[in-house]
Amino acid sequence: MKHILVTRPQGKGDELVSNLQAASFKVSHTPVLGIHYVTPSTIELATLNEAEIIIFISQDAVLGLKSCLAQLPTTATCIAVGSTTAEALYQHFAVTALVPEQHDTEGMLALSALQQVEQKPVVIIKGQGGRPDLAKQLKIRGALLNQCVVYERVALAENANDWLDHWQHSEIDGIVVTSIAAVDAIFNSHDSPKLSWLRTRQFVVASARIATHLQQHHAVAPELCQVSQGAGDEAMFIAVLAARNAMQTSVADEQTSELDAETELSQSSEPHLAIDESLNAQETSLQDTALSQPEVASQHQDFSAAPARPSLEHTMSEQSSAPVSAAVVPATQKISKLAVLALLVGITGLAASGALVWQGQQSVSYLQAQLQQQANDNAALQQQLAAQQQQLAGFKSEWQNAQRSVADTLAAERQQLSAQIAAWQENAAAPNQLLLQSELTYLARLLPFKVTLEQDWQGALTVLQRMQAIAETLPQSQPLQVAISQDINQLRAKPNAPVEAHYIALQALQQQAAKLPLLQLALPQPAAVEGTELSPQLSDWRANLARSWQRLVDDFIKIRTRESATIAPLLNDTEQRLLRHELSIHLSTAQAALLEKQASVFFAALNAAHAHLQTHYDSKDTAVQSVLAELQRLAGITLHFDTNLELASPAVVRGL
Repeated sequence: MKHILVTRPQGKGDELVSNLQAASFKVSHTPVLGIHYVTPSTIELATLNEAEIIIFISQDAVLGLKSCLAQLPTTATCIAVGSTTAEALYQHFAVTALVPEQHDTEGMLALSALQQVEQKPVVIIKGQGGRPDLAKQLKIRGALLNQCVVYERVALAENANDWLDHWQHSEIDGIVVTSIAAVDAIFNSHDSPKLSWLRTRQFVVASARIATHLQQHHAVAPELCQVSQGAGDEAMFIAVLAARNAMQTSVADEQTSELDAETELSQSSEPHLAIDESLNAQETSLQDTALSQPEVASQHQDFSAAPARPSLEHTMSEQSSAPVSAAVVPATQKISKLAVLALLVGITGLAASGALVWQGQQSVSYLQAQLQQQANDNAALQQQLAAQQQQLAGFKSEWQNAQRSVADTLAAERQQLSAQIAAWQENAAAPNQLLLQSELTYLARLLPFKVTLEQDWQGALTVLQRMQAIAETLPQSQPLQVAISQDINQLRAKPNAPVEAHYIALQALQQQAAKLPLLQLALPQPAAVEGTELSPQLSDWRANLARSWQRLVDDFIKIRTRESATIAPLLNDTEQRLLRHELSIHLSTAQAALLEKQASVFFAALNAAHAHLQTHYDSKDTAVQSVLAELQRLAGITLHFDTNLELASPAVVRGL
């Protein structure tokens, strides 16, 4: 795998491209998606104020929310899908987020913060159509889920035909994909040959969810899907290196299988080698045979005397009795043609076997050279990987050192700021203590006035409670707190006259006094008057004459007779107002005396009001009788106004 394609959006993946180029990869960066931020509705943003958990599924989710919201609620727990998203959260919102070990939906669901979410308001900040499984699982767990969509991924081309042409021409080996939307964008084609070529590429994906999508929806083989430990540039780079090593191991295994097959083929030529060994044995036995034996000489004489050709049976018998080799027969001995033929066949088999052995040795040598080259390449790659890992370890160490440095700096600044705040609070507390002492002095002067003059126990208790609250904030105020506690207990032990109840009763009498009936003249009923109707009888002429005269007199003057002979004087309006006003004055005097704690004046005013009612008001009226009864009740109560009450707290305040 030599040529890698990175499909991340513009502005992302630059570090990944640099790392791949440093690792001797040829890299092409072709963004297939564009990020369009959208503005969520007011209702979606309002759910953030009540959320206890806020989940960010990508760095784009953080940037999209930042464009429409200045800050996050401080009471919410934030969760980021990966370290890059967490860094973006801290950079834009100054919020530290929880990050799962596995940077995907399953990793987030495994966090302890998402285990007990029943009836908890949870908000997912996401892109259009993203993370449906996360939302489904949270709903199953009983969370009050809301989703806030802040961006959407849009394919930069209507179809992938142009991309696939370019990638196929560039001989792309591996493709880096970090989202399902990017997978669907590069497979958006109806050209079957191009799609078939695309399915044979090595895919490096950011999560198992993307790998499953490739296998189920686009028929990509599982061995061609390398899953990284996250969507960050570092995690994707390590996954690419792991994919390359896996491919090289697979190629080495295939070459080893081919070598095993060649070895089996070379072993199949061993029968030819056995024939060669048999021929060599025959040649050796022929060399060891003594040609000077009598039988051989007689045969030579027979051949010279009778030049006729020997029969086939004779020749075969000779071969079976004494095998010979033409290479060692002396010049005086004839060579059998059959032996020569057998020798030629043996030599030919030997040559063929040697050729096969040589070819097998050449193949073995070639494969061994290839394996050695592959081993050298693997060693070089291992060295590069070790160097890259060492470089990454150095980067990680530098990053950790930078983090520690930043943490130390923040801790020092936080400590310095705390010291400044404490100093400011101390400086601000000095004027505040002066104000509290001034208020305490004022309340200590007000307390005797409440107790002695007004005899307002409830008001005095309120003043003492405020003095106690101030004393608790002042240093070295223990004696004052003890004195205030004693005064409070002393006031609570005093019997408090129900001044308010008596005052309200007098006020009710005031309202009734305006409606009470005065004692006035009651005129008797007029005497009965005879009828003035004329009688039609002539005999009643005298009565008719008297009635006619009476009518004539009534037209000029009206005279009525009553049974009572004595007539009391009448009261005009002014006299009535004066009488009612006098009763009101008596009642008001009683109210004022009650407030001033003057018991004698209170009872005198009640007695005067009672006498006035009996003299000038109708005592037979039920309302008048009710008012008289209430006045008698009030006149019979007992009032205790104790002005001899000594409090200790004012003296202690003066001594401070």
